[in-house]
Amino acid sequence: LGSLSSLTSSLPLPSDLPVAVPSAGAGLSDMTGQLAAIQKQLEDAGAKAEVVGTDSIGGQDATHVKVTVPVDWINKQITTAEAASSAAPDALAGAKLDSAGVDLWIYKANNQFAQLHLTAASGPIGNFDLMLTLTNYDKAVSITAPAASDVTDGSGLFPTNP
Repeated sequence: LGSLSSLTSSLPLPSDLPVAVPSAGAGLSDMTGQLAAIQKQLEDAGAKAEVVGTDSIGGQDATHVKVTVPVDWINKQITTAEAASSAAPDALAGAKLDSAGVDLWIYKANNQFAQLHLTAASGPIGNFDLMLTLTNYDKAVSITAPAASDVTDGSGLFPTNP
């Protein structure tokens, strides 16, 4: 593949996404723009995407893609975020990653995400390993709202920006 744009250009965003509220369409447009900006930053930083092969995820063939992002670039983003945040824990101040990995799988039959594997290692922080598998696309779900007595107002849990 060589670049992230060659990967993402083969994954079309559907134009008929259901919209729960009228302003949600604008949110999708904003998200698409933000994703394009992140993609450009990653490409400018030297990120590469490579098709590794085909694996079976949930009994379906999925294309395995390894994305390599330079650790120096990631560390620069961490430093920038730390400088802009007053909420960064002191224990993480100056922490850097020693390595990071991103692998993703895309179902061949429908170009939907199948699996994501993120890894990172840092001497001061430790190791991070996340595997997320997505299944049962387009299957009906039943959601029952909790009883009013089980609901708590959480609006005061997070500080608001003035």
